[in-house]
Amino acid sequence: MCIVLCQLKWSPENKAAALLSTFSTNSNGVVARDGSGEFAKIAEAVAAAPDHSTEKYYIKIKSGTYVEHIRIGMEKTNLVFVGDGMDVTIITNSRSNHTGYSIFESATVDVEGDGFVAKGITFMNSAGPNNGQAVAMKSSSNLSAFYRCRFQGYQDTLFVEKGLQFYRDSEIYGNTDFIFGNAAAVFQNCHIFVLNPTTNHACVITAQGRSFLDDLIDPMGWLQWNNVNPQHSSLYYGEYQNQGPGADTSDRVNWKGVKVLDFTEAKLFTVRNFIKGQNWIPLTNIPFLPDLKQSLL
Repeated sequence: MCIVLCQLKWSPENKAAALLSTFSTNSNGVVARDGSGEFAKIAEAVAAAPDHSTEKYYIKIKSGTYVEHIRIGMEKTNLVFVGDGMDVTIITNSRSNHTGYSIFESATVDVEGDGFVAKGITFMNSAGPNNGQAVAMKSSSNLSAFYRCRFQGYQDTLFVEKGLQFYRDSEIYGNTDFIFGNAAAVFQNCHIFVLNPTTNHACVITAQGRSFLDDLIDPMGWLQWNNVNPQHSSLYYGEYQNQGPGADTSDRVNWKGVKVLDFTEAKLFTVRNFIKGQNWIPLTNIPFLPDLKQSLL
């Protein structure tokens, strides 16, 4: 296992704990495996939430492992899942391509309603490394945000399907295409854990922000996708001020779409410019850096 660090360092633990405590105070519903809440299953709490809500609706999910498949439809807007922490509140399932589910159907949690927020939760697909595509979280929720969450799987762990999305102080585990999709997404101060690849497969990572790149990174940097022409005009891979033994760009592939970005180019991909985060992330109470060259909160 190797680690890539996105955006340098973690927030102080006491501040993170205080934020999670704040998020937990206004619960509209409580899910608990021990019977101490209104609901025993998360899906039941989602079903009870109002449709087309214009205000945040908080669902507190107490510690425990919840084996569920959860779909949050387009009508369930502005839901907030608040766990007791990523180490103790775990949502898991084992759907996969090899067990008869499409990539869309395999997701342990499938979020379509806009404005979704999750804090202090692990989203897991436990299908294992030999069962093909097996998504832990699929988000097509516009203006969705995740804080101190863990996404754990192997192939296709985190499906950022569409919309504007923000990930802060979170962990993503996998070994094949495990962060993918068509969303405009920023991962800030996140840890990406690369698990051992299966036979005849490579580990492929895409990440945004300045990162610490360990020596697991091939000096060529980028891998051709099957038989797709790497000189295709739509290809764009950029690197900006990465650090670590894998950050040397001198031996990168010579494709016209591979670029070492300068400051002017890199700032197009900040929270402010890429996902307009200053307009909506403050409503989630999640800390964020809108621009480059700022110290972390």
